[in-house]
Amino acid sequence: MTVKLIGTSHLASSDSIKEVINREKPDIIAVEMCKERYDIHMKGKIRKDKSILTKIANKMTKTASQTGNKYGNDMVTAMKIAEKRSIPLKLIDRHLDDTKRKLKKLPFREKLLLWASYKMMNKKKMNEMKEKTSNLNKQKVDGMINKVKVQFPTLYEILIVERNAFLYENIRLLKTKHPDKKILVFLGAGHVS
Repeated sequence: MTVKLIGTSHLASSDSIKEVINREKPDIIAVEMCKERYDIHMKGKIRKDKSILTKIANKMTKTASQTGNKYGNDMVTAMKIAEKRSIPLKLIDRHLDDTKRKLKKLPFREKLLLWASYKMMNKKKMNEMKEKTSNLNKQKVDGMINKVKVQFPTLYEILIVERNAFLYENIRLLKTKHPDKKILVFLGAGHVS
């Protein structure tokens, strides 16, 4: 059958994700998650490490909740619907520890800029991010991704380029393993643009 990629905002509403699933009626749902991130979002597992990725994720989650949003709501909604409707769920991202390990090799300049961005994250910035991503279009997404690529080339390579290769290989394997099934894949919009 088919594989359909859905580029989402990680601040997307539950209704928008539910609408896509209702319209597409997939046989399988795949999400940009690994088992560890699934456990964090679905089972309330606490992130205990002190990596920059964990600190940023925790701050984004906290700041999003202060603005009435839930960071990662797109993937959580898709996973909950898959489980509720007994639609097979596939976690297709590389393990979080692999990404954290790679991020330890960020050049000092990028670490400094990333730390500054982390410190400046607040409610206003989160609302601006939601506004920018609420009405996703290719031009907006490409603009945000290009900004990351220029300011943080190593981070871009680790979070986008390398993970895209991993994600798309898993999608290819899913399609090969389930050629008769309609597979709906939820990815952050930066992985689809």
